[in-house]
Amino acid sequence: MAWKIRIAKVLALVLVGLPAASARAQYSSGAESQPQQAIQVYLRAANLGNPAAQTHLAEKYFFGDTVARDEAAGLRWMERAASEQYAPAQHNFALMLLQVRDRPAEPQRAFVWMRRAAESGFAPSQFDLGVMYARGIGVDRDARESVRWFRKAAAQGSSEAIFSLGLAYDGGRGVPQDYAKAAEWYRRAARAGMAAAENNLGILYLNGLGVARNCAEALRLFRLSAAQANSYSYLELALVLSSDCAAAPDYREAYFWVTAANLSADRSTPAYLVDQIAHRLTPEQQADAQHDAERWVRNHPSASRKINGIEMTLK
Repeated sequence: MAWKIRIAKVLALVLVGLPAASARAQYSSGAESQPQQAIQVYLRAANLGNPAAQTHLAEKYFFGDTVARDEAAGLRWMERAASEQYAPAQHNFALMLLQVRDRPAEPQRAFVWMRRAAESGFAPSQFDLGVMYARGIGVDRDARESVRWFRKAAAQGSSEAIFSLGLAYDGGRGVPQDYAKAAEWYRRAARAGMAAAENNLGILYLNGLGVARNCAEALRLFRLSAAQANSYSYLELALVLSSDCAAAPDYREAYFWVTAANLSADRSTPAYLVDQIAHRLTPEQQADAQHDAERWVRNHPSASRKINGIEMTLK
């Protein structure tokens, strides 16, 4: 049984630096520890036309960071910076238009701004534009166009885009299905430390898709992914460790991981798998593994939600 993370979407604002030397000097001289003074520094630089300062100020108002939340002010400052052809602001403005709470979202307008930033060569926007095409956000779904923008972002080293190309070849979305190419892209993303890529590459090794079947390599990759609190790898570990794929089945560890998966994931673990593993253990062994799994999940609270700090949308 194989579970795969299928589509990733980043909707996290890119924090940009404050490039004006004078403003940076004022900020580092003590404003950093005094939020209100910091806001005044940003405000002075923003009023002088500094787009990076305008971007910072916009984020603070939009999220209510050290100032009273004012979504409208955040949008005004971000659009002002975006109008200066500042790609990070264009990118952030697009995301804000999708994340507004005080008024309806504007996906079509967000798409226009995201495309402007992407066409300027800004890699985060190229990736997010690819996702917008993949999911039909502000534009009709277009898998081929999605892949085209993922390639542009991947060429600039975006691990998220590299991973997404693996997903495209794995599922045959926008390109002919090709497990060997999927493995190549997953491997590149895995080398960058992306837990989702480690998991999906492990699935290919486990099933012999695009690569020679190698249970030991699959197990190694699942462990790497699980170490980053990827709950999908918890289930894969339970499957491998309780099967003849493992050099020596370890039902106690398998129960630990299937319990952790149950506690962490957004979907239930198959009951037959839990029972199948539990029958191999004494009640004491089950209780011991349960205790350890609960402690693991408490110490890794982002298990089912984030991978490498990237918010994931699964389908």
